[in-house]
Amino acid sequence: MNPYVVLGLKAEATSKDITAAFRRLAMLWHPDRHTDTDKAKAEVRFKEINAAYMLLSDPSRRSVHDQPTPRQRGHRTSSDKQPHSASRPPAPKRGIDINVTLTIPLDMALSGGRSQVSLQNGTSQQHRAEPANILQPCPQCDGSGMLSVRTLCSRCAGRGYLKPDNYSSRSPSTSETPVFLPKNLVDGYVIKLREMGHPGQGGGYSGDMFVKIRISAPEGWKIKGADIYGSIVVARALAWKGVETKVHLPHGVEARVKLQQQTPSGEIIKLAQQGLYDPEVRKRGDVYLRVKLDRLP
Repeated sequence: MNPYVVLGLKAEATSKDITAAFRRLAMLWHPDRHTDTDKAKAEVRFKEINAAYMLLSDPSRRSVHDQPTPRQRGHRTSSDKQPHSASRPPAPKRGIDINVTLTIPLDMALSGGRSQVSLQNGTSQQHRAEPANILQPCPQCDGSGMLSVRTLCSRCAGRGYLKPDNYSSRSPSTSETPVFLPKNLVDGYVIKLREMGHPGQGGGYSGDMFVKIRISAPEGWKIKGADIYGSIVVARALAWKGVETKVHLPHGVEARVKLQQQTPSGEIIKLAQQGLYDPEVRKRGDVYLRVKLDRLP
């Protein structure tokens, strides 16, 4: 995919030209503006327009894309008398995929939202929040970053906020990619961002970006997939008698735990289907609690 061709631009187009072309084409090819017979074609075209804009609107990615290939730098003229075999233009080459890890808090894994990954020279960096006092919610999308379920906001490029013109928080070699998180994510879930990897060569499509989700659990808890691991402290006398007690789980669920008589320290109690919801298997994981007896008699 040649992003300039997709947006109908020349290589010397300015950032304003890129934004204007994107807005015009996005409005023209928005799937909601087409009938059922043309909607599939419009969706494909709209994705190409979005991908081209995301590449050209990022100065660092555009710079990498615009670099001449070795063949272009070493092109021979017809006056060269040295014998050489006839060469064909190089075939389009797809860009390299990028694999990154994004760590999010447990509440965001449950409710969903918007985050971002930062790449510096193709290497994943810890995502960060922008200082609140310099950011302004985007008036076009009301801070959501999206104009519809499938459409990034063109004004803020999907970030949901605007920065002052004189503000710069990243070096030319760093790029930030917005990631929209659905609800009920589990640890290890992978989100695929089409054509958000390294640019292709010779008109080839860009690679994809694979974002692996890691969930940051509260202190004393561990999360693996949709399962939750923790512990419960019980008085020895109560564990000896066997009682029913309440446990507040880190994802906001209050569960009842039934202790058998003479429950020993280290006993593992399983709470079936009390863990996180896994959308891939359409059911909840389990909670595993290790019993710890206090030292009181």
